[in-house]
Amino acid sequence: MITLQIKRSEFQQIASGVKKIEYRSPSLFNKRKLLKKNENGEYDVNSEDKCVLFINGYKHDAQRLLCEVISITPIRFTSRFVDDINGFIAEAGECTIEIVLGKILKGGI
Repeated sequence: MITLQIKRSEFQQIASGVKKIEYRSPSLFNKRKLLKKNENGEYDVNSEDKCVLFINGYKHDAQRLLCEVISITPIRFTSRFVDDINGFIAEAGECTIEIVLGKILKGGI
């Protein structure tokens, strides 16, 4: 299971079922946390982790939301990409880590 901090607005969108994809920057921290290394030692698709725990903030009693993970994939965009539903914009050549979410397993609003 992966644990990720998330802002309140995004937490509420996921909990209500509006947001089904979470995008994360391809920082070294996120690569190590979200992706797995392949046989060449490069970060690649993570098919091992099956759920993610989103925590709204850093307090010990912060709201939590456990979600099923469909896929975690590194992506490089070949053209400008706009995802209005998830509020994400990427330019050609940019990279991101895409977490496709399934059903909510526990928690929520």
